[in-house]
Amino acid sequence: MKILVIGLEGVDPKTLLSDDRLGNIRRLMNAGCFGPMEGVVPSPSFPAWVCMAASQDAGAPGIGDFRNRGDLQSKMEFIWDRVGRDGKTSILFGIPFGYGPRIDSGNSSVGVLDSESNQWTLTSPDSIRNEIKNINLENTSKDLMALSNSDIKEKRFLITENRFESVRYLIQNHSWDYFQFVEIVPSSIQQNLKQTSELLDHEKSHFGEVSQNYLHRLDEEIGSVLELLTDDTIVCVVAISIDHTDTQAAVVKGSFLIASTNNPLIGPMDGVNLLDIAPTLLELAGYEIPASMKGRSLVEGKHVDSESGYTLDEEEAIKARLSGLGYIS
Repeated sequence: MKILVIGLEGVDPKTLLSDDRLGNIRRLMNAGCFGPMEGVVPSPSFPAWVCMAASQDAGAPGIGDFRNRGDLQSKMEFIWDRVGRDGKTSILFGIPFGYGPRIDSGNSSVGVLDSESNQWTLTSPDSIRNEIKNINLENTSKDLMALSNSDIKEKRFLITENRFESVRYLIQNHSWDYFQFVEIVPSSIQQNLKQTSELLDHEKSHFGEVSQNYLHRLDEEIGSVLELLTDDTIVCVVAISIDHTDTQAAVVKGSFLIASTNNPLIGPMDGVNLLDIAPTLLELAGYEIPASMKGRSLVEGKHVDSESGYTLDEEEAIKARLSGLGYIS
């Protein structure tokens, strides 16, 4: 089975699971398992995506050290590396700080824009860079760095819409077995909201409105991606954010949801850790879990078949639950 992971950097985990106006997220929750998720302790939260992909805690060699990515690449086996060992291909879009596939892996990687050069310096192969240049993305990096422009709301919407347009293009026009996309625009909104204690009342209202409106439009963009998928795709949405309530350290926490036709887990779950995501997705998709991964598979010991996992009657019942997602034909 294919795997699609949508990462939401800076989205409040509780809001993601509780806002009934996020219709596409609600439908995914109704079709699969979901819940809060314990994270790791690097700060800022960007390294948490690396921890998730390698199923390694922040204490592992190299993780959390932005200057040591080459060393990290040589020691860690990421989820896309495991997929690649079976001759499968991956597309990574916007993994923070460019922790993408190894250069010789044959995969495709679209890096985060460099705010100084305003170029896709971590994008490979070059043909991918040239294709996405036509989707008006290279004018957005410096806009994202601006935190208080009068038109910041629409700028952020435009950045996200452009990025999702590229994601839809890659899904439709390139072969892939594992696809991961991380949207980082919500993290800049989160930064604004942190500063509201020093703002006037009308400014607080403005940024609160930006956050709510953005989430609703983000949900619509997620829905536009779901419409392109087939029923052999495992869909995972992960939201991570920094929890500053701990007086000792800023802790990355989050929430998750996983929906697929062969997922035996339905409904809310507790006790899930960020490191459990990669092993769970690999087992659902039929891959052997690397011994280096420290998390546990949530479906360990349960009946999972990478082709169906159920009798014909059970499979039809699950497909009926998934029909509201828009990607069951």
